[in-house]
Amino acid sequence: MPRSAITLLVLGPLAAHVLAAQVDSARAKTRAGTIDGVVSDTTLAPLAEATVSILGSDIRIVTGTSGRFRMVRIPPGQYIVLVRRLGFEPTSARLQVAEAETLRVSFSLERVVATLDTVRVATPHVSPRLAEFDARRKWGEGQFMTQDQIEKANSPWVSSLLGAFKHVTVVYDTFGAHAWNFRGIGKKCLFQILVDGLPQPSPDLDRLPSPKELAGIEVYFGAATIPLQYKRLDGATCGLIMIWTRDGS
Repeated sequence: MPRSAITLLVLGPLAAHVLAAQVDSARAKTRAGTIDGVVSDTTLAPLAEATVSILGSDIRIVTGTSGRFRMVRIPPGQYIVLVRRLGFEPTSARLQVAEAETLRVSFSLERVVATLDTVRVATPHVSPRLAEFDARRKWGEGQFMTQDQIEKANSPWVSSLLGAFKHVTVVYDTFGAHAWNFRGIGKKCLFQILVDGLPQPSPDLDRLPSPKELAGIEVYFGAATIPLQYKRLDGATCGLIMIWTRDGS
């Protein structure tokens, strides 16, 4: 048999394997979606240097002078997109990306207006969501961890912080870290988790923002103590964990 024929027989399976891998890669790219959007202020003027990120991932994009951004090769699924810019209130939205879809979105950020007077000159601006956190903490229905307490704990993982709460049992398995509510022998269920008021698409605690980004955590063990505006959430009857990120973080 000629040497060239032997070479083809040896390389044939390898070449077929490489070709199959290339086809699978092309199909994966075809199934992936795209998020195409723009960030503006309340007057619809485009905002440059706004950071757009997907919660629980390393995807972060900074808008240009046109305020536009584009995220490509996003696997189909549900995501929470965060938008931040210095001097503006952060915002977020839950998006559903379909196969091979280009999802077009727009975000409008409200400018932070500093209110100064002779009494509170040095008081920093507090967003309404964090003001509600402080109000509930003073009321005392749930369990709370402030930004100062988070910083003193000096933990690299949110799961370690949640493990310090009463009635929260953090379980580590092959699927990540999860917060369980054990209500008795043989009775357990997962806590509902919100980040900045939005349901977390994955119960894996390791996909939550870093403790360095957090302004506070509040935990409600039973449905009776959950704040009224969150009682109707799916899964909230099992207990609720609310995580708040820092303003402008």
